[in-house]
Amino acid sequence: MTVKEKCAYIKGLMTGLEIGPQNPYTKVINEIIDVLGDISGKLDELDVETDVLGDYVEALDEALGDVEEIIYDVEYDDDEDFDDEDEDISTLACPACGKAIVGTDGADESSADDAAKD
Repeated sequence: MTVKEKCAYIKGLMTGLEIGPQNPYTKVINEIIDVLGDISGKLDELDVETDVLGDYVEALDEALGDVEEIIYDVEYDDDEDFDDEDEDISTLACPACGKAIVGTDGADESSADDAAKD
C-alpha cells in the first residue's frame, strides 16, 4: 500500500466515524490528513526525481568509463568489481639521514612512526 493509498484509507476511516464536522477533534484530524496527503504527493515527486537522477548518474558513469578507456587505454569489465589494490606508493628521502622512506596512501601512523625510529 502506497503512502497516498494509506492517506485515503485514513480519510475513509475518519468519515466512517461519523463525528460532527464542527467537533474540534474532527477539524484537527482533517487538517492532519490534508497535511499527510500533501506530504505523500511530495514523496511521489521525489521518487520520480530520484529515478531520473539515478538514470543520469548511470549515464555519466558509463560516459566517464568511455573517457577513461580512451585516455588511459584500459578497458574495464562492468561486471567485475573494481578494487583498487594498486595503492599509490611514494618514496621520500629522510632529511636527517637520507634513508629512503617508502609509504602508501593507506599507511597508518604507527607504521610511519616505526619507520622513523629505524
